[in-house]
Amino acid sequence: MVGALSERLLEKGESRSYRDRDVLCHEGEESREAFLIVDGEIDAIGHGGAVLNTHSAGALVGEITTLVGGRRTATLQVRGQATVSVIDRATLTSAFEDEPAEAERILIEARRRTARTHVVRLLETEFGLDDPELVVDASRAATWLDLEPDETLFAEGDESDAVYLVLTGRLSVETLDAGRLAELGRGDLVGELGLMTARPRSASVRAVRASQLARIGGEDFRRLCATYPSLIAGIITRLTPREQTEALDGHRSRTVAVAVTTDVDADAVRGKMERALSAIGPTISESALTADERLAQPGLADAEPGTFGQIRVAELLHRNEVEYENIVVFVDGDYPHWSARAIGRADILIVLCSSNPSEPESTRISEILSRALPGVPTWLAPVHPEHVRVPSGTTALRQRFDVDEVHHLSTSGGEVKEAGLGRLARLGAGRGVAVVLSGGGGRGYAHLGVFRAMAETGIPVDRIVGVSMGSIVGAVVAQDVPADQRVRILEEQAADLLDYTLPVVSLIKGERISKTLANQFGAWNLEDLWIPFSCISTNMTTAEAVPHLAGPLNEAIRASIAIPGVLPPVAHEGDLLIDGGVLDNLPVGFARSDPSIRTVIASDVAPPRGPRARTDFGDSVSGWSVLRGRVGRSQDKYPGLLSILMRSMLVGSARAREEHLEQGSIDLYLALDLRGVGLLDFEEVESVADRGYESAIERISDFAMEMGLANPSQ
Repeated sequence: MVGALSERLLEKGESRSYRDRDVLCHEGEESREAFLIVDGEIDAIGHGGAVLNTHSAGALVGEITTLVGGRRTATLQVRGQATVSVIDRATLTSAFEDEPAEAERILIEARRRTARTHVVRLLETEFGLDDPELVVDASRAATWLDLEPDETLFAEGDESDAVYLVLTGRLSVETLDAGRLAELGRGDLVGELGLMTARPRSASVRAVRASQLARIGGEDFRRLCATYPSLIAGIITRLTPREQTEALDGHRSRTVAVAVTTDVDADAVRGKMERALSAIGPTISESALTADERLAQPGLADAEPGTFGQIRVAELLHRNEVEYENIVVFVDGDYPHWSARAIGRADILIVLCSSNPSEPESTRISEILSRALPGVPTWLAPVHPEHVRVPSGTTALRQRFDVDEVHHLSTSGGEVKEAGLGRLARLGAGRGVAVVLSGGGGRGYAHLGVFRAMAETGIPVDRIVGVSMGSIVGAVVAQDVPADQRVRILEEQAADLLDYTLPVVSLIKGERISKTLANQFGAWNLEDLWIPFSCISTNMTTAEAVPHLAGPLNEAIRASIAIPGVLPPVAHEGDLLIDGGVLDNLPVGFARSDPSIRTVIASDVAPPRGPRARTDFGDSVSGWSVLRGRVGRSQDKYPGLLSILMRSMLVGSARAREEHLEQGSIDLYLALDLRGVGLLDFEEVESVADRGYESAIERISDFAMEMGLANPSQ
C-alpha cells in the first residue's frame, strides 16, 4: 500500500516489532485494530492450521473487521521478524474518510482476500473436506467474481470452462424450455457437472441479487480432482438426492428483509424473529440503529451513496452475509438509503401490515414492495386484533398488492405473538418445519399425539400437509385450536359419523360427514388459516394428485377423505375428486418442493400389514352366509367390505411411500406403532392419540436434540 493514506497510517499508528511466530491476534477475537506491515511477513492461519495467505511489507491486514466490528477470521502470526504499525478503529476510520477512493480500492481487495478464508471454510463445512492441503490449494486456485443483480454468469449451451462456489448472494438456474429450475445460495457449487462430463452448460445461471463467487478454471479443477480424490467424493456426496434437493433450494444462507407499516413494536418483532432463528443456526438481525451501534457512529447507516460511510455500511452487510446463516434486516422509512440497501440484499421481502390497510398505509406498502428486485418473493403478514378468531381477506390482499404469499399473525396484550413471528421468520429464511400427515382412518387420531410430542420437545410446526384422515387432524391444528381442546373437538366429530346407504355409488351417504366438516371448518378458507395448511385429493378423471391451497376448507377436506367406494366422490369443475391417499398416502413431495421448508417430518399411521385370511373360504363368499355366521357367532372370520376398501386404497400408495424413504426426502419418519387400532376405530380419539404420543415421543425427543433444541419449551 502506497500513497497519502499509507503515510498517514504510518504516522498515526503505533510501531511495534515482533519476532518469529509471535501472534498479533487470534481467530475469533474481537477486532479493535488493524496492522500495516512495515517490513517482514505475516501469515494468516485458518482454524485448521493451514496458511491461507502470507502478507508482506505494505499490506494492510485486519481492516474490514476493525472498520465494521466483529471477530477475526484468521490468526495472524509473524514469519521471521516483522515491524508493524498498529492502527486503532478511530484512526483507521478517519484516514479512510479523508481518502475514500483509495479506501474503497483497499477494501475491495481486502474483501477478496477475506473471501479466500471463506472458501476454505465452505469446503471444510459444506463438502466435508478435512485435508488442509486440498482446501488451501483450492482456495489459492480461485479468482473472485462479483455479479450485479440480473447479471448472467453463463448461458445455456456455453462451453463448460470453470466451476463456481457461491460465497454470498443468490443465483437462479434457468433453461429456455423449463424456465426457473432452482436457486443457489452460499456454499453451493455450480458448473461442476459440465466440467466433469465435458458437456456444454445445460442451463443458464444469473444473479438474482448482488453475489460474490469464487471461480476455479477447468484446468485447475481437473488438476485438483486428480491430485485429491476426496474432492470428487465431497462433490458426489453433495449430489445425492437429499443433499441436491437442499442445495438447489438454496437453504444455506438467506437474507430476510422486513418492513413494518402497522402500529406494532418493531424492535420487539425483530427480537422475536431473531430468537426463533437463533435456535436453529447462527443468526443476526440488523436495523439502522443496530448498524449505527456496530459501526460506532450515529446516523452512519443512512450514509449517502458514494461516500465512505456507505462503503462501511456495505461492508457490514456483506460481513453479516458471510458470517451468518440467517440474516434479518429491518427496513426503516426514516432511513431511505439504509432501506434501499436492505431491500437490495434481500432474498425475500416481508411486510407486516394492518389486517385492513388504510389508503395511506396501502400506498406505503406498495412503495416498499415496488423496490424488491425482480424474482425476489414478496410476502404480506397482516397483524390481526386480539379478538379475531378467523382471519380473512387473504385472496383480496394477494391480488391488491400482487404478493406471493400472505401469513396471518395474531396478537395478545397488544403484542404480536411470538409463535407466529417465529414461524414467519423460519419460513422466510427457508428454515421451516413441515409436518406431513398420512391417511389411515381412525388411526389418524394418533397424529394428535405427534403434535403433542413436538410441542413438548420444542419442535415448531410451520406448515402442515394432510391427506385423508390426516387432513382433518391437520386442519384442526392449523386453526390454532388449543392443544387441550383438540381431542374433544375430534370426539364430537366422530360421534355417529357413518350413515350407510344402498351401495350403488358408495357404502356411506356422506351427509353426516359433510355436516360435521361444515360445523368445524365451514367458516374458514384454506388460505386464511393461522398455520399454512394444504390437503391433497386425487383427480379420478385425470389420475393426478390435486393440492388444495385455497378455497373453502370443508370442501377441500371432503374431497381429500373421499375413499373410493366408501364415500361419494366430489364433483369439481367437471372432474371427480377422491381420497388423496389413492396416489400417495404420505405426500411429502409437496412439502419438500416448497423453498420455505428445510425439515420434513412425516407421521404415518397406515397399518404396515392388512387383514389376513383366518380361514380358507374358497373363491366365493356368500354375504348371507357371512351374516348368518356373525349372528350365530361363527368362528369363521371374513374381512369386512369397508375394511377391504380402505386397505385396498392404502396398498396402491405403498410404493410412493417407499420411494420417499429411498430418496431421503423425509428428515424424521414416524411409523407409529398402533397395533390393535383398526381403520374403523373412529370413536377412540383420546386413546389413539395417547398411543401416537407414546410411539413418537422418544424419536421426536432425539430429533429435537439433533436439531439443537437442547432446552425444549412449549
